[in-house]
Amino acid sequence: FFGWLVDTLYARGHEDIHLRFYTYAIIVGVPVGIIAYLTPNPAVLIVALVIVYSVLMSFAGYAAASIQLTTPGEYRGRMGAVFMVVLNIPGLALGPSLIALLSAHGPWANGSLGRGIAMAFVVLGPIMLFGTIWGRRHLRQALADQGAANARAAEQVAA
Repeated sequence: FFGWLVDTLYARGHEDIHLRFYTYAIIVGVPVGIIAYLTPNPAVLIVALVIVYSVLMSFAGYAAASIQLTTPGEYRGRMGAVFMVVLNIPGLALGPSLIALLSAHGPWANGSLGRGIAMAFVVLGPIMLFGTIWGRRHLRQALADQGAANARAAEQVAA
């Protein structure tokens, strides 16, 4: 659903919607994620996790779309691969260790895995938010550059 929504808004002229939408998703998802992992109520946990995973994990599709929109055709496959490496290696290599570190030694540490995950939201949420806000201008510029390159290529073909 969110991929369709982002595509629809992009088609209506919202050029930076890929990152703007994820900015809004972070603003909603991070506090809900903190609540999810700190609540003792299983029903609240399940509802909160559905919200968190719906809004925060949907980014891979529209992030990949923004890469395709801003990359020349001959490099799209490579950039898709780089995106997957940059996305997965730090997350898989550092994510579990960060959660363990925060669970054992974080400011509210008591060995609770839930508290460790909540603290990761507290630590990483603002970093993600900064990245999406900072990147929006760069995304707009990359889209403009790619649009100009496509227009030049179309003129050359027509000539």
